[in-house]
Amino acid sequence: MTKVQDVKKLECKELVRKFLTNKKGYEILEDHWKGNGHTFDFIIKDGEYVRFIDYGVGSGEFNFDYQNVIADRSIYEGAMVDFYESHPDVVCKVTFDHVALIINGERLAIRYYQNILRTDDAVVARLQDLCQELYAALPEEKKALFADRLQEL
Repeated sequence: MTKVQDVKKLECKELVRKFLTNKKGYEILEDHWKGNGHTFDFIIKDGEYVRFIDYGVGSGEFNFDYQNVIADRSIYEGAMVDFYESHPDVVCKVTFDHVALIINGERLAIRYYQNILRTDDAVVARLQDLCQELYAALPEEKKALFADRLQEL
């Protein structure tokens, strides 16, 4: 019988990677990325979104605790700022997601929680402002590369 403690972290990460790339069709931009004191397991590109993804492993009934995430909102938002400062070529909307691997006996289930911060229009507006600031700080020769993408926001 498979128990949570028997599942190796690397095996879990590979399961999550395969779920994100094969099942969801996402492109992984970063693996084990650290920003603002928090390490995200994956940062992926999904069409018009950049998704910051953490995963966890549990057993039995698993209920995602949104309150803990909301309490850490400033950590997540700071990480988003760090990401865009280090990736000025990526201009997209942002969500923070969580993948839960749930082991119950010999069964494995995957639950995918999208937009765990409940990103709303205010956050999107702040991201747009940030993008404008980063764009303004670019050297003139680089601005032409990103002008069209910035307008998409």
